[in-house]
Amino acid sequence: MLPIHLTHSGTSIQTISLSAGTMPSALAVSIALGNSAPGPNGSDKIRDGIKRTYEIVSTGGSGSSVNANFHYLDNELTSSLTAFVNDETHLTTMDYDIDINGHGAPASDEHGRASFDFTNNFIGLSGVPISYFIYVPTTHEWRTIFTLREYDEEIITWNGSVDNDWKTANNWTLLHGGSSVPHSLSHVIIPDASTTPNDPVLPVDNLTVINTMSIEPGGVLVMNNNIITIQNSLSGGWEDQNAAGNDPGTSKVIFSNPNTSISGNARFYDVEISNGADISNEASSTMKIANSITRVGTGKWFADILDATIEYNGGSQTVLLPDGTPNYHNLILSGSGTKTMPASALSIHGTVTINGTASVAPGGAMTIGQDLVLGSGTTFTAGSYTHSIAGNFVNNGTTLTTTGSTIVLNGSAGQTIGGTASSAFNNLTLNNAAGVQIDNSVTVNGTLDLTSGKLTMGNNNLTLNTTTAVAGSPGSSNYIVYSGSGRVIKYIPGTMASAYLFPIGTAANYSPATFKLNSGTVDGSSYLTLNVTEGKQANIGSTPNYINRYWTITPSGTFTSPDYDATFTYLHPDVVGNEGSMKAAKYNGSWTMYSVVNTVDNVLSVTGATSFSDYTGFSDLNAAPSATVNPICSGGATTVSANATGGSAPYSYAWTPDQGNVASFDPSPALTGTTTYSVTVTDNDGATATGSVTVTVNPLPSATISYDGSPYCATGTASVTRSGQAGGTYSSTAGLDINSSTGEINLVTSTAGTYTVTYSFSDGTCSNTTTTSVTINPLPSITFTAEPGASACINTDVTYTTQSGMSNYEWNVSGTLGVDFSITSGGLSTDNSITLKYLTTGDKTATVNYTNENGCTAASAVSSIATTVYAQPDAANAGADQTQCATSTFTLAGNAASVGAGVWTITSGAGSITTPASPTSTVTGVTAGQTTVLRWTITNGSCSSFDEVSLTNDVAVTVSAAGTDQAQCATSTFTLAGNTAVSGTGTWTITSGAGSITDAASPTTTVTGVTAGQTTILRWTITNGSCSSFDEVSLTNDVAVTVAAAGTDQAQCATSTFTLAGNTALSGTGVWTITSGAGAITDPLHPHQPL
Repeated sequence: MLPIHLTHSGTSIQTISLSAGTMPSALAVSIALGNSAPGPNGSDKIRDGIKRTYEIVSTGGSGSSVNANFHYLDNELTSSLTAFVNDETHLTTMDYDIDINGHGAPASDEHGRASFDFTNNFIGLSGVPISYFIYVPTTHEWRTIFTLREYDEEIITWNGSVDNDWKTANNWTLLHGGSSVPHSLSHVIIPDASTTPNDPVLPVDNLTVINTMSIEPGGVLVMNNNIITIQNSLSGGWEDQNAAGNDPGTSKVIFSNPNTSISGNARFYDVEISNGADISNEASSTMKIANSITRVGTGKWFADILDATIEYNGGSQTVLLPDGTPNYHNLILSGSGTKTMPASALSIHGTVTINGTASVAPGGAMTIGQDLVLGSGTTFTAGSYTHSIAGNFVNNGTTLTTTGSTIVLNGSAGQTIGGTASSAFNNLTLNNAAGVQIDNSVTVNGTLDLTSGKLTMGNNNLTLNTTTAVAGSPGSSNYIVYSGSGRVIKYIPGTMASAYLFPIGTAANYSPATFKLNSGTVDGSSYLTLNVTEGKQANIGSTPNYINRYWTITPSGTFTSPDYDATFTYLHPDVVGNEGSMKAAKYNGSWTMYSVVNTVDNVLSVTGATSFSDYTGFSDLNAAPSATVNPICSGGATTVSANATGGSAPYSYAWTPDQGNVASFDPSPALTGTTTYSVTVTDNDGATATGSVTVTVNPLPSATISYDGSPYCATGTASVTRSGQAGGTYSSTAGLDINSSTGEINLVTSTAGTYTVTYSFSDGTCSNTTTTSVTINPLPSITFTAEPGASACINTDVTYTTQSGMSNYEWNVSGTLGVDFSITSGGLSTDNSITLKYLTTGDKTATVNYTNENGCTAASAVSSIATTVYAQPDAANAGADQTQCATSTFTLAGNAASVGAGVWTITSGAGSITTPASPTSTVTGVTAGQTTVLRWTITNGSCSSFDEVSLTNDVAVTVSAAGTDQAQCATSTFTLAGNTAVSGTGTWTITSGAGSITDAASPTTTVTGVTAGQTTILRWTITNGSCSSFDEVSLTNDVAVTVAAAGTDQAQCATSTFTLAGNTALSGTGVWTITSGAGAITDPLHPHQPL
């Protein structure tokens, strides 16, 4: 059963087909949009699916299965409970049941997917028994509703986290968590290899059994030489989403259960369909078989489902005859070797393509629903079968053998025979009312059967062999159309017992011809092409009665002493004028007339023709020659015409003197004396008429003119010298001011150039002209190509230049040479320039004249523009550069100008000039830490002098702090404590005393070598340009003291006065102090002082 397509808003939403069996009497399909399916018992929604449901209800039917593609829209994808997140790549088919009479309904079922297309949005279901969809009140009391959701049952996805071992559980992830090795109920998913660290390898024990295999885009399954069994229990089987398909290696895939589908782009090496199993190639799927596909027992294979393509792409292979009719949808035979075809009729719904170097010989008749495409390098032997093709026949270079075969083109739309190579057929039958177009050369060796439709030639030839017959029903709807440069080539076997039909015509009209060779000899290469053209044959002439169509017979090869008959059928609309007066005619340099046309059957008949050319049909004779102008002047033009009338056109003409076979002519060369012309006219039936005409020729008058002074300069006038015929007029082309009566030329008002002067004159009978040439050269157009300009400086070279390459230059300059100017160079009659210095001020000019290359001198010299010469100003002196500390105002010191005027400008930096014209102006706003450059420019006219001065405003420095003075005992090394310069740079220097500074730039440097008992003074100076600050610090290294000795302890009896015995200080000063007890020290500074 053909697919049923249901549409909604222009988008296909469901496609259903039924397999063989007892078909239902009716099939109802309803689609509900916008709602998800309910869950079990209607309590919740189906998880992560689509907002669309499908219900199929069958009335009757048995033994049949339903295949369906469920279409959806992207905006119907839902995401409710799990991680589906609108990922349609996991959609599968499922159903739920609605209880009708409360007797209970089965639980929902998942049916897998037989096919998929995520671009056109559909999921396929296949192999579901028709009984599933039949509502029977007594036995099937529920409604079964289908929808799409994320698959759920026994989904195991490869993660490859451990290694590539199929049998390692941790390499697999269950849909709802956990891990497990795939088993016979598992739907195995091989994801994109870029998402897993390892690719799965089929086990070598060949015992691998799973339910369904899904290889996602980018997924890799390493199959090697191993076996895997698909024990499908759902609607799936083998699904490969890779564009090129997974590499099958030399593996075998066994399909062991019914209702198994193959979808996507599946590649296999060996395929086995087990006893009782069946597989279906699903919508738009591709299945490539590199070696073999076999069926065991009652195993079945259905390969014609919705654009499925089967390709045998290995070496020599046996092509299996699938179950069902048609057998295949699309069939590709590629690779190499011999493809052994089924020994029976073969039906292909779509296209058959033969590629690579495959050799194919059908084992029975083929019925092809679309194209037959034969690739370059292939071999196709059609055998003794009749092959029907509803699409195009495409030959791209195959070795084509069609002996004994018949090719029938029987499509419903227009078909083509084309490709890159020509094709030769045994028998070719056209049975297509829409017609067939030849897109490359075609040969028919057996029979060309025009059953229905037109065969359009285009620019390609159709060759009919010596034995080729034309059969069928040639007529106004079934014939060969001449639409381009293509022709019918008919090989002639020799004399013919009967006429051969050329069933030809133009695009809109059937106008056949017949040909019969009565006698003559031909060779094996002798053939004719016979063409028909709508329109009047070009050599008919002006007769008002003709057939507006003609036929052309062109021979090739050897035709010796041919004698033949031919007929040509025209259409009533082809008749122009009186049809009854017409005869069949052949043009072969001249016309040969045959019998009167058959006006009943519209046939032109020719008998006993001995040459080949154009054939058509068309229908009392007088000659009265005349000349359009007579008499004429010598050399004048006239046209002589025969003026033939009556008789049977066309006419032929014989002139004396000979002018050729023409009706009229213009004498050539032109006549210079009186001449008589005679003509004999012969009409198409051989009748003749003669006549003559005399053309009288009068001589021409003569004269000459000249202008002896040419060429002229454009000044004065020029007169003409004439001899011969007087009284004429003078003229010239535009631009020449000439007196038409006298021929005098005004050279001043004429435009320079070369002219042709024409003198036109007449003797009263004939007129004539003579010409001469006059050239007027223009006077020079003098300009200064270089000059000083509006101003210049005294004692400075200036140059005047005019055009070069001339002669007799004449220069004049304002004033007196040596007083007002001096010449540096040039100025001679051969110089086109002069360079000079003006020695006095004021307005100055120079003039120049010269003679150009034509010997013409300008009427007057040309003056330059006035140049004002100025004295040189005083040399500018901007004064010395200035630097100040933290001061933004400066006073300039430029020189005062005695000649010219000065002005200050700022060339760089910031600031404001108080009085720009004052040489001693102040400048304010000079940025701290920056330099401003000013220019003092003294200008007199265009003369100037300038000098520049720099003004620098240094940034104020950080105030120096050298730290507190330091004193140390017997220590010559000190560490300084100066402050860090935020602005400026600090440096330590010693102003007095001895010592050495370790790092003079460090505020905390050490100083060594301070002399014991001495003080060294250091200065910490912070500078920035002209700004500075300093502070000083004293470093004292005291000498070490004498060690104190207070003497021995003393004890006295009742005596309160003691004399101390301390030692004398050699370095330092000693002093007694009481640390405890009572007493008074007489002289604390004396070592022996009483106490």
